[in-house]
Amino acid sequence: MKVCLINNLYKPFARGGAERVVENIVNVLKADGYEVFVITTKPIFKKVKNRDVKVYYFFPLNLFWIGNIEKHNILCRLFWHFFDIFNLHSYFRIKKILQEENPDLVITHNLKGIGYLIPKAINSLGIKYFHTLHDIQLAIPSGVLIKGEENNWKNKFFLIKLYQKINKKLFSYPKIIISPSKWLLDFYSKKGFFQKSKKIVLKNPLYKSQIQNHKLQINSIPRFDAGQNSKFVFMYVGQIEKHKGILFLIKVFKRLSEQIKNIDFRLTIIGGGSESQKIKQISKDNFKIIFLGKLHHKELNNFFVQSNCLIVPSLCYENSPTVIYESLSFGVPVLAADIGGIAELIQDNKNGYIFKAGDENDLLQKMEFCLKNKKKIKNMGELSKESIFHYNTQNYINKIMDL
Repeated sequence: MKVCLINNLYKPFARGGAERVVENIVNVLKADGYEVFVITTKPIFKKVKNRDVKVYYFFPLNLFWIGNIEKHNILCRLFWHFFDIFNLHSYFRIKKILQEENPDLVITHNLKGIGYLIPKAINSLGIKYFHTLHDIQLAIPSGVLIKGEENNWKNKFFLIKLYQKINKKLFSYPKIIISPSKWLLDFYSKKGFFQKSKKIVLKNPLYKSQIQNHKLQINSIPRFDAGQNSKFVFMYVGQIEKHKGILFLIKVFKRLSEQIKNIDFRLTIIGGGSESQKIKQISKDNFKIIFLGKLHHKELNNFFVQSNCLIVPSLCYENSPTVIYESLSFGVPVLAADIGGIAELIQDNKNGYIFKAGDENDLLQKMEFCLKNKKKIKNMGELSKESIFHYNTQNYINKIMDL
């Protein structure tokens, strides 16, 4: 059986959780004996070759490449989005690849930046087709919806309504819609998307060997001491952007630092984004805040192992953040905002705690509780690993193939 996966980015240009999910699926499909290939984008004039699997890289003709979108102003992005929706170059290029490869199944993931005419191209060839949701970009171009701004004029603007109407039509072709969270599926269903498709909730997968390797690392690297005088490490991993709650987190952390003097604790921040310079300035003046910038995904492992608790302080609606799965697989409990699909992954007193998104006092109380109950947090580590173990890629693939 031959399977094609299509995503806007793939290694060596991977940036987020969706790319890691796609890579995990590719690895297991290969290991199970499936013939698999990937279609994705690359910067213009860039030569790239993937030795692990057959990958078709191409630059979809547009104003710029999806990987550089942050560098362009709003007006430029507006025109880019228009050309992206109706990208005929991508339509014919991908249709030709699919005709030559003739796969039995196509699974698309994020199509922003590779072209929204792809579902129509797949349907025209009569190939069985599944689409996987990762965010709200089919309804809001930026993919960002801040809590409290649901009825903001920007999200009700007639161009947004038109954008949604077009995408409802363009994404009416998949036989099955897969969503990692019930929240995201409900979000789209309420807006009238995917009315002809079968819809299922299937959590994002972790590669099985990834989980096993994590166990080896956990055993080989000294875990934190739960003693009263030991250092407690909070950790943030993600985009350094205001809507991700990083500035909100630092504000709360500073309040915590002022209130608690008899416990040694730190905040490790890993990631890159438009607020990086501001974070550098803040961390320079506060020895408790350690900003490491953007790291390669493999470099994160040691930091997970040596951390006590991951914090996901998002102010925007999230789907099912990959960083939560990874943290739990390392036995690191999570403090997470109750927004979007995040709460579906966290079970209070088992693998972490939920706090009200944007509520400083609630997060402050939860962080203080962690500091004063180190032994309890440490004991939650094993339960954290158990809560995520069945989300492995092999189970995921089996369920996909059953469909």
